[in-house]
Amino acid sequence: MPATEHRNFLDCVKSRKTPTYPVEIMHLLHASLHMGDISIRLNRKVRWDARKERFVDDPEADAMRHPPERRDWQAEA
Repeated sequence: MPATEHRNFLDCVKSRKTPTYPVEIMHLLHASLHMGDISIRLNRKVRWDARKERFVDDPEADAMRHPPERRDWQAEA
């Protein structure tokens, strides 16, 4: 990611222009990276349903999409 990408994003939030990397594209990019990571951790192939954004018939892989939240974390008041 270019060093100016953060600035571009913030400027586009203010101006409502399209950023260099639109959110939809970045979502797909990061989802594919997470799918690859989960496949590596499980040491097997996984199948992805893009419409449902879930793994196909794979509760173990699906459980890894959202890791458990830390219990010791609290938002500041």
